Amino acid sequence: METYLPIGHAIKSYLQIAIERKELTKNEPLNVSQIAEYPIIFIENGNIKTVLGSLIEPDQQILRFHFQGNFLIYFLEQNHQDYKLTMQSLSETKLLCIPVKHIFTLHKVFPEFHQLIQKLYQKEMIRLLHDTFDIKNLTGKQRFARMMETKPDIFQIAPSTDICRYIGVHSHTLSTLKKAYFAALKTKGG
Repeated sequence: METYLPIGHAIKSYLQIAIERKELTKNEPLNVSQIAEYPIIFIENGNIKTVLGSLIEPDQQILRFHFQGNFLIYFLEQNHQDYKLTMQSLSETKLLCIPVKHIFTLHKVFPEFHQLIQKLYQKEMIRLLHDTFDIKNLTGKQRFARMMETKPDIFQIAPSTDICRYIGVHSHTLSTLKKAYFAALKTKGG
């Protein structure tokens, strides 16, 4: 949390009591009630994906990865006739969760909590905007390069179909980009 905003000793002590640890197995789905029960979730270890898919056109999907060290923002889909939102762990995952029952106390007793929440959501919103910007304005090759800069072990974490959705490329394009990337690495290494 301190990467978002410096927080005082008192709030740290309270959080030691309030935080619950949850463990997910690989490919375990998270349902809306689980997420709603814990409005603030930090991924201590592991990885999660969020998929928004069209029910009308099932092949139309967008995917977002949430990696270790990130907060998991609560998404709530309201158009259930057209869209389905799912969240699932990609690996064994450990979460640090603040239950909803502690949120009022945190807001009431600790003034910096308001700022922390604001910073957290600002940071996540700018990530979403940059992801949208990248898909709209960068080529598939550029999006692949950016992904490999930020998460070079992505192929050990997620299936290729998810990676295609994440960067918005066809599976054949991803295969070509992956081969070229690893061939270039092999050339540099030896």
